[in-house]
Amino acid sequence: MHHPEDATIRLLLAELTARYAGPDEMIFSSPGTIRGLVTILKNGRKIHFLAGLDTPLAAATLLPRSIRQPVTDNLF
Repeated sequence: MHHPEDATIRLLLAELTARYAGPDEMIFSSPGTIRGLVTILKNGRKIHFLAGLDTPLAAATLLPRSIRQPVTDNLF
């Protein structure tokens, strides 16, 4: 995914939940509120301690492989 210079975690999650069915119920307890047991990291740091959902993404942002290249194999 290519993102504008001012992209945030919020924008990334909005794109993911619009593109794939299901993640929004797993990530959010209500719109804009991350479930208590969900941890989102940016470059190894919890976004809770950064700017939350408004944490900016940058060219050097490291994303887990599961976000960069979603698993498409049917494991069941």
